[in-house]
Amino acid sequence: MAPTITTIPAVTLQQITPSIADNVTLGNATFAFLRQKGRMKLEPGADYLQEPIQWAENATAQSYTGYGALDNTPQDELTAATYNWKQYSAAATMSGLERLRNANEHGVIKVWAAKLAMAEEGLISLLDRHVHASSATKTADDILGLDEFIENEVSPNDTVGGIARASEAWWRNKYKAGTVATITQDCRSAIRLASEGRERPDFGICSTEPFEAIINQNAGKQRLINQAMMDLSYDNVVIDGVTLMWNRNCLGNGITTPSATGDGTSWVIYFGNSKFLRLRIHQDRNFSARGSGEGEQPIAQDAYVSYILFAGAMTLSNSRFQCALEIIG
Repeated sequence: MAPTITTIPAVTLQQITPSIADNVTLGNATFAFLRQKGRMKLEPGADYLQEPIQWAENATAQSYTGYGALDNTPQDELTAATYNWKQYSAAATMSGLERLRNANEHGVIKVWAAKLAMAEEGLISLLDRHVHASSATKTADDILGLDEFIENEVSPNDTVGGIARASEAWWRNKYKAGTVATITQDCRSAIRLASEGRERPDFGICSTEPFEAIINQNAGKQRLINQAMMDLSYDNVVIDGVTLMWNRNCLGNGITTPSATGDGTSWVIYFGNSKFLRLRIHQDRNFSARGSGEGEQPIAQDAYVSYILFAGAMTLSNSRFQCALEIIG
C-alpha cells in the first residue's frame, strides 16, 4: 500500500536522516580528515566536554645505581581543558499550500527531500565557515575552529578550553613567519617546529592562494597525494608526510600578495596534529532530524517544519604539536 500523506514526511526523514550526518561530517576538509583518522566520537550527555591534558613532564624519571633511592614524589602533571556544547540547526519548511499542491504518492516525498537537502547544505556551509574562518567573524555560540586552536600570533594569548595561553606558555601553539619565495621550505620548517619524537602534524589547511603557490613552486616535481582524501574530493599535496588541503574560508583567501602580519593582509597555513583534535558529537544530536508524522506545525501558521539538529564541539588536548605558518611577504 502506498504511504499516506500524513506518514510521508516521517518516511522521508527515516530515509534521508542517516545520510545527513555522513554528508555534513564529510562536508569540510577538517571534519573529513578527523573522521578518516577516527577522531570523531559520539558522546552521552554531560555539563561540558572535557579533555585531559599533560602540562608538565613527570619529574620522578631518574637513573640510579644499586640500592639508590627511587623518587616517588607525587606528581601533579595532569589537568583538563573544558569545552562547552555548541548547537546548530537548520529547518526544512513546507507551507500548507505546497503540501496541497504536492498531495500525491511521490510529490511530497520529492519536495521534503529537496528541502532537507537545502537545509543540509546550509549546515555544511555554515560549519565550514566556522571551522576555518577568522575567529573575529564568529560569536560565542559558534563552534571553535582552527583559528582559535592554532593562533597566528608570535605569542598566542587567547583562552582555549578554559586555559589562558597568556599565562600558561605550555598551552600555546607554535608559530612561524614565512615568505612566498620560500613557502615550501617554510612549510617543512613549521612542521618540524611542531614535531617532537614521533609526534608531528599530519594535516594542513590553507586558502587557495598559498596552496597554488606551493603547487607552482614545485611544478615539474613528483606530487605526492593522500589518495583517501582525494577520493573524498579534497585536492591535496603531501609535504613531508603531512596532507595539505585548501579551503576558501581560511584566512588570506583572496589575497594575492601577502605583505604583513594580520588577518587581512597575510596567508595563514594551519598545521594540525589530529591525534590531539577531536570532533565530539552528542549521540542524540548527530545531525538528527526532529519532526515526524506531518512535521511540526507552528501554532499561528498553515505550515510544517522539520529541523536538522547538532550538538557538539571540536576539542583540543595538546597545543604544542600544532603550528600556524603565516606568509607575510
